[in-house]
Amino acid sequence: MGLCQNTVKRFSTAIMGAKSKGRMPRHKKKSWKKQVNISEVEEYLDDVRLQERFGGLVADKESSDMFIVDSKPEVLKPDVSLQQRRPRKPKVDQDNLRCFQNLKGLPGAKVPVKTRVIKDKRPAFVKAKTKKKKTKNAINALHIHDAVQKKEATEKKQLPKDPWADDQDSDVDDWTEVGATHLRRLRMDGRVRRPLYMRVKTSLLPAVETPHAGQSYHPEAGDHAALLEKAVQVEHRKEADFQRWERQTTAKFPSVRPTESDWVKEMSGGLQDDHDEKGDDEKSATGPLVRRVPKPKTKQQRRKMRERKVTERHRLAAIDTRRTENEVFRVRTLARELREQAARTAERQQRRAVRRSARAEQPLTLGRHRYEAAPLEVSLSDELPGSLRNVRTEGDLLQERFKSLQRRNVIEPRVRTTQKKQLKRKRFDRITGSEREPNKLKTERNL
Repeated sequence: MGLCQNTVKRFSTAIMGAKSKGRMPRHKKKSWKKQVNISEVEEYLDDVRLQERFGGLVADKESSDMFIVDSKPEVLKPDVSLQQRRPRKPKVDQDNLRCFQNLKGLPGAKVPVKTRVIKDKRPAFVKAKTKKKKTKNAINALHIHDAVQKKEATEKKQLPKDPWADDQDSDVDDWTEVGATHLRRLRMDGRVRRPLYMRVKTSLLPAVETPHAGQSYHPEAGDHAALLEKAVQVEHRKEADFQRWERQTTAKFPSVRPTESDWVKEMSGGLQDDHDEKGDDEKSATGPLVRRVPKPKTKQQRRKMRERKVTERHRLAAIDTRRTENEVFRVRTLARELREQAARTAERQQRRAVRRSARAEQPLTLGRHRYEAAPLEVSLSDELPGSLRNVRTEGDLLQERFKSLQRRNVIEPRVRTTQKKQLKRKRFDRITGSEREPNKLKTERNL
């Protein structure tokens, strides 16, 4: 019985095929990879590789490359036709031997799967901004390249001349030509270009400012008076600043300390008035306060209130409609308002541009210290010299240049710092009561 069952199993296996690898869902990618039949694809790729080994794909070749049209019959000589001669072997091309084809490499078959293209999912305004930035950078790079090319072309034309030659138009010697080539190569390859950010000015102020006309050794009366007026305004600002600090600090604190009687008077202020007011309130009150409850409205009062609301709503709607219809007759008024608004906008923009230009000439806040202008160099009327021999030196050139760098935002404002001297501490040995001796104390100082 067991033998018959084994025979039936083998027979059924031969008929139905090999045992399956287990059930798997066909709508999953895992089943595609394990149950898909790729034998046809492999046969196709093997066929393509075989055709490439034997001269390329047959589908890409033309008929003239594979077949020859015989239009003329072969004419044989009588003596040749009677003789049976062995055909000649074709001449072997030593460069394209089949045994060396693998050394040249194969182009490979084309992949049947198309390449996946990843789309740019950025918003449109981001793409436009990136494209605009790239275009601007490309234009700047092109301008810089053109400027460099023009400069190099100008330098190439200016060849060094031989200073010892009798005639400047004579031919350059061999050693001079070698030197000129070397110099040209150094100028072209050894140039160190300044970065772009160094070309941007940090301030609109000039590096060397022209002094005031009133600071001359022999100024005119008007210029000297204008300089004195400027110095007076500076002193007025200093005095106003000092007075402001005095009001905010010293003036808020009394110079005389308040006494005890002043304190009692200040603390008892308003007590008597409160007592009188309290008595008046007690006299005016005749009884306990009773909360008044409003009476409920009747149906007639509610109906009239609703009618008043509807009437008011209709009235406001009619006013809006009438105002909207009358807007047609306000064309000239609206045009005048638009012109006035445009004029105000232009004036505001002009004032803003003036403030911006004025702010561009002021020093920026680059550090924790503020910029402090150097004191104005002024000579009074009796201090003016009569000639250059009697001119007195005023100011410091190094300090003026240092202040100019700070004013033009080249360096940050700086303040001179002084290092405080730290004294060494004295050290004493601690002595217990048993070690203490009368009228004696050990003292040491660590040097």
